[in-house]
Amino acid sequence: MPDNTMNGAEKAAILLLAIGEEAASDIFRGLEESEIKLIGQAMARMHEIPTGTVSRVLDEFRREMIQPRGVVTNTRTFLNNALGKALDPGKARNIVNELVAPPKPRGLKALQLSDPRAVARLIQNEHPQICAVVLSTLEPKKIGKILSSLPPQKMADVLLRMGKLEKISPQLLREIEDVLNLSPAEADGEVPIPAGGVKLVAQALNAMQKDTEQMALERLQAADSDLADSVRKAQFTFEDLLGADDRSFQAILREVNRDILVVALKAASPEMREKVFHNVSERAAQMMQEDLEAMGPVKVVEVENARQEMIRVARRLEEEGKITLRTAGEDDDVVR
Repeated sequence: MPDNTMNGAEKAAILLLAIGEEAASDIFRGLEESEIKLIGQAMARMHEIPTGTVSRVLDEFRREMIQPRGVVTNTRTFLNNALGKALDPGKARNIVNELVAPPKPRGLKALQLSDPRAVARLIQNEHPQICAVVLSTLEPKKIGKILSSLPPQKMADVLLRMGKLEKISPQLLREIEDVLNLSPAEADGEVPIPAGGVKLVAQALNAMQKDTEQMALERLQAADSDLADSVRKAQFTFEDLLGADDRSFQAILREVNRDILVVALKAASPEMREKVFHNVSERAAQMMQEDLEAMGPVKVVEVENARQEMIRVARRLEEEGKITLRTAGEDDDVVR
């Protein structure tokens, strides 16, 4: 394994194998579970590591006090022992088992790994309610791509039902897996699980191309205006304005009355206040700070109305092509 072809997780895995179980367990304690899995997956694939590779990795990490161990073997035992000292033994065992022999997803969960167009073909002739349940088990980005491959009216019907969906019974999931000829997933008990809802619909729409999103919202508006309004609010929040570049943010501020802006900043995050103050003149920033300090209690509804006004201005400017907005969590490779 040439070190110039290794990624960060593989180098970290070699480093941890080299420093021993005790030191590795200390490092594992400071990592997120997702990071542990990433490094653990790389470690689980390793069986023999040449001394030269270990040396070069250690040099790169500038850990000259650690002597290379040469060939390292039995990585499962290492993972068991190191994670067992860092985590609850049962949890550590589950992580190791998942890393060494990752289970293949079954049932509806398997669709997460399928091509979106293939999933769209699979469900396109099913009732919109069944489609809504199926899609509600997937991640928003995948949902957006699948919906974009459905006919416009079918898309709107599915979105409508997804937005009103609250819970799904495991029995219903098993019945749908049978209808779609999918290998049944392991039973998750009989307690209904949360699914669907306005937030998921909003996230799925955010993952679509702009014209498709707009068309879907228009059809949703015609079918249920209250639901469409709720989705629009969930699509873009006040804190999402932090994703706007300075030029766009300044354009928004120019369109918002200063009194409304000050109310919107009441109890806002430090990051939001800093972004506003950074994009106005020094004198204007000072005046707003003084207004905020002198402001007494404000009703939550008044703050929310002020923030919604800023969002409406931002959306209007975006529709007019004058600014560019990026919603929180939106991938950099999604053009909006």
